[in-house]
Amino acid sequence: MILREGSKLVYHRLAWKEPFAPHLLQVLYEDDDMVALNKPSGLQVLPKGIFQQRTVLAQLQWKEWKMPPSSCSKRKNVQLHPVPVHRLGRGTSGLLLCAKTKLAKVQLASYFAEGAANAEKKRDGTEVGKERKISKFYRALVTGILEHDG
Repeated sequence: MILREGSKLVYHRLAWKEPFAPHLLQVLYEDDDMVALNKPSGLQVLPKGIFQQRTVLAQLQWKEWKMPPSSCSKRKNVQLHPVPVHRLGRGTSGLLLCAKTKLAKVQLASYFAEGAANAEKKRDGTEVGKERKISKFYRALVTGILEHDG
């Protein structure tokens, strides 16, 4: 089959049912530029694979947010809905920062990346160099006895 100008291509995806995923997002902080959410474990941030609707991004699109006033001088800067500025894996719970404006998105993303390219690893695995303005820290709950630190 050859598509020509004016042709229509229709794709019908096979029906599927997304697996259960937590759906309650707790808002920890909100202002005109950003939202900080408590993301539960089991909820994917962005659509991928079998999770297309049960994601943080989909919930951000559905919820009504307190967006900056339309008379605001930075109206061109306002997005339709908040967007995540970093990712937490589906199995990870924790603080997820989302930007309400394009400027906040750029600024927050740069805070996560700042210093990453300039860092050097020492022999003990620690990094030296310019520190990031925002860093992620992970904690794990385990059962049993660990033989080694790490």
